[in-house]
Amino acid sequence: MEKTVIDIINEEVRTFKEGVGDEYLANKYGISPEFSDFEKQFKSRQSNDEIVYRNADWILYKNPDLNNIGESARGVIDKDGNLFIENFSQSIHHDMIKILLSRGYLGSYEFKKNWNSFLPSEVGFLTVQRYGNTNSIAIGHSNKIIYDEAGFKRYYNDFNGFMNKARIKNPEINFETKLISSKFAELKKISNVTKSNKLSEKNNDHYIGN
Repeated sequence: MEKTVIDIINEEVRTFKEGVGDEYLANKYGISPEFSDFEKQFKSRQSNDEIVYRNADWILYKNPDLNNIGESARGVIDKDGNLFIENFSQSIHHDMIKILLSRGYLGSYEFKKNWNSFLPSEVGFLTVQRYGNTNSIAIGHSNKIIYDEAGFKRYYNDFNGFMNKARIKNPEINFETKLISSKFAELKKISNVTKSNKLSEKNNDHYIGN
């Protein structure tokens, strides 16, 4: 029985690994592999995201596209407004700061366990977190000096200064100068960003509902 063109193609494809076979067919027979354009765009977008640190599947990026970042991922903003953020929520701010310091991204600050008792301007960075899977980044709840309204009002300009620089560096991201409230149910409020979970009656304008 005479082989058809399809039979010949199928036999030749078996000698190639996935992806390589697609490229071979495209070159030899003019057959475009499905999703090739999508894959090229995705890889291109990924390659534009600077990797600061990688441990297996966990990656710490510098100023990435949030489309590549998971829900509620934690991050750090440096004094120049650069956003360092994990690809999915796994690490804690404490560990991320140590990684960034070890690689010279946070200046000459000498790491202290009580870093969250100081202002961003005193330590040279601000810890933040993505608000769910939205396009918003808010202040991380590790910043305990602004838990209460008095502290928030007193130090607002210091925190907002870092957020303003981040807005300039990453104009496509919405940086909210509010605290992520996931850890403090009694302080949550309905946010103008999204409405989720059951929130308490006590409202505080400096908290972003989560």
